[in-house]
Amino acid sequence: MNSGRDLSLPAASLMLLILTVAAHGLFVPWKGFYMDDWRFIRLWESAPERTLSALMSAFNVDGFCWYRPLDISYFSVQYWLFGRAGWAYQSLQLVFNIAAVLLLHAAWRRASEEAALAFLAAAIFAVYPNHSATQHWLSVPFAAVAALFAGACLLQMSAARSGHSAPALGAALLFAAAVLTYEAVLPLAVLMPALSVLYLRRGGRPDAWRPALRSCVPLALAALAAVFYQQALIPRLFPLGQSRPMGFDLVRTLKVFGRSIECSTSGIIALAADSARHAAEYGLWPLLPGVVLAAAAGIWLWRRSGAEAPGAGCGGPQWLWGAAAAWAAAYSPVALSAQSYMPHVFDEQNRLNAAGTVGGSMLAASALVFLARTKRRTAAVLFALFLSLSAGIDWMTGWAWVRSWALQTRVLSDIARQAPAGAADIFLSGVPETVARAAVFHADWEFDSALKVWTRRS
Repeated sequence: MNSGRDLSLPAASLMLLILTVAAHGLFVPWKGFYMDDWRFIRLWESAPERTLSALMSAFNVDGFCWYRPLDISYFSVQYWLFGRAGWAYQSLQLVFNIAAVLLLHAAWRRASEEAALAFLAAAIFAVYPNHSATQHWLSVPFAAVAALFAGACLLQMSAARSGHSAPALGAALLFAAAVLTYEAVLPLAVLMPALSVLYLRRGGRPDAWRPALRSCVPLALAALAAVFYQQALIPRLFPLGQSRPMGFDLVRTLKVFGRSIECSTSGIIALAADSARHAAEYGLWPLLPGVVLAAAAGIWLWRRSGAEAPGAGCGGPQWLWGAAAAWAAAYSPVALSAQSYMPHVFDEQNRLNAAGTVGGSMLAASALVFLARTKRRTAAVLFALFLSLSAGIDWMTGWAWVRSWALQTRVLSDIARQAPAGAADIFLSGVPETVARAAVFHADWEFDSALKVWTRRS
């Protein structure tokens, strides 16, 4: 391959699909339910009948889910289809993850016309290990909303070039659907005008800003409507439901962004060290050849990407400021939250890093392509090292969630065999809260829901 433009879209998509499945799909058949998932199942099984409308009504008890109204159908349809088959939910989660990677790659490639840059960004996004909970914890539908967001980006670029209202409205509707399923994607709206401007300028439109911003009017209205709905309307209508109150504290805001930089950079090294320690603790030495193989695959993918070709570009100013804005905006809700969340990489709350990986992956890809202009081997080694470390972390994390599911089912089965008939008080002791960072039973309400589901007692 002499140029990144020689990497065809089908070939790049196939490689990204294989990469995503290799990173996150190996343990899917042996994973199940965790934490909030048990509460959801308990709600569905309290429904008087297993019709979709009855399941949706049971799931939204007390108006709790109106904050994310599309969650009601998103999750209830899955239970209607899959029941208690945990592997089926996990398989669908993997499908959404693949869709997000492929659609983001398509959007980045269309906007930049740089095949190497888009491929590297998508590959980094596919394996980025700082938000691993979103790959296993079914209650966090980030993969699905990331796919919707990427689809909205593609439609938004079509609207900017054609000037037609239909794709602009389609983009706004897809984006609104994503936000009303999981609001973490809302700040990523700042990336869409940047991609549209980049797309138009690549097409020879020097006046790109005007048509790009004009086409974004429906998107802006959808984003504002979503903010009003979640921050003003819902707290008034359903005070007992979910809410995300906002607040501002300068010191805390600075701490959040400082921690966010750490989660996107040195946190990966900390995760790798922690994964190596857990692998040694549990005797998972077969992971080591896999990590070496991932490094070799990284070198091969780098060479196939065309990032070393003389014409390979870094994306230009719109790519860079759009990526930086998307990364900063993604962490802004955490920084401005009245709650005490703080980004980190080690347990299920690393879901807070998910949206930030979109902009972070774009910036990392630009840095690698820029470095390859003068230090090709260094750039190749860095990409391969990142890929191998991320693969090792992803595999170790996947094994931990499998181990957690096995431990949960064993504990619940033992209790079901030994519990007396009728009402009973059951106290759980001697069971770890986590297995190598994967949650088992974190809180009494999680265990209570799981036990009632497993034993079919109310």
